[in-house]
Amino acid sequence: MSHDIRTPMNAIIGYNTIAEKNIEDKEVALDALKKAKHSGQHMLSIINDILDMARIENGKIEINNDIVDFTNLVNELKEMFIHEMSKKDIEFVTSIKVDTPAIYTDSLRISQVITNLLSNALKFTNAGGKVTFQVTELNSPDDTAHFQIRIEDTGVGMSEEFQKNLINAFEREHNTTKSGIQGTGLGLSITKKLLNMMGGKIYFDSEYQKGTTFVVELTQEIVD
Repeated sequence: MSHDIRTPMNAIIGYNTIAEKNIEDKEVALDALKKAKHSGQHMLSIINDILDMARIENGKIEINNDIVDFTNLVNELKEMFIHEMSKKDIEFVTSIKVDTPAIYTDSLRISQVITNLLSNALKFTNAGGKVTFQVTELNSPDDTAHFQIRIEDTGVGMSEEFQKNLINAFEREHNTTKSGIQGTGLGLSITKKLLNMMGGKIYFDSEYQKGTTFVVELTQEIVD
């Protein structure tokens, strides 16, 4: 964690120093400030992950049951990633088949789960690869809606050895650390803990250098 925190912090200081020294050269100064801002956003995401994990570990996070339009929620998340996938030249295939108009759930935590998984797919898939995002409503008992969220990529995949510790906090595959791919190793651990609190489940299948598939199953109460 010390390396993950120091890296963006040093970048912020370094780019701000460049901007100060080139204050008369507007183009150079703006470029440095833009990079400093990007590093600051990454730093914020690391801090948020650490705080979320601390709150979960100490029982400080509660799951709220609000009335949520689930179709609208997943469509908004899809739209959020379309540009990022295109910018990295990744084919982004989506399929959303939901019949239930509204459910009782915590939209913030569901968004956090899906965003973590889509962010990983984006991060670990190279240009020219493919990411599939499928949300399907399955047959459900009365008064509940059962959803399956499937996120599949053709990215770097994971070794069999690493998969044994995948959900553990702070775990990262050694080859991704060396490659410079940013991350805290907390995202999947937070995702698993949030799903446990919501009564959901997560499964995964991965093959090194071929890709990874995550499947989330979640049952929520239907709004009458």
